[in-house]
Amino acid sequence: MSATSLRTAAAARNLQIGAAVAAGPLQDDRLYAETLGREFGLVTPENVAKFGPVHPEQDRYHFGPLDAIVEFAGRHQMQARGHTLVWHSQLADWVTAAERSPEGWRGLLSD
Repeated sequence: MSATSLRTAAAARNLQIGAAVAAGPLQDDRLYAETLGREFGLVTPENVAKFGPVHPEQDRYHFGPLDAIVEFAGRHQMQARGHTLVWHSQLADWVTAAERSPEGWRGLLSD
């Protein structure tokens, strides 16, 4: 078995290989973090970049776990890619509880 990492093998073929990343294990599990940094060249946050976790209350934003993933990526010369900011099952209660006009929804999403 070769000691070449997935990341190195992919780069040799002009490809990227990435993984979905959970903030908790990234901070708490040394083997998880070491494997991620060695084997992958791109990270995508699993859930911490979705609307609910990022904007849990109308006047509050929470970027801590997302920042931790992006900072990890930077330290390991990895790219970070977000996805699905607005997902039906991960909106904050304050978003779904309010009646909004189409203009109100556009305003909310452009904030």
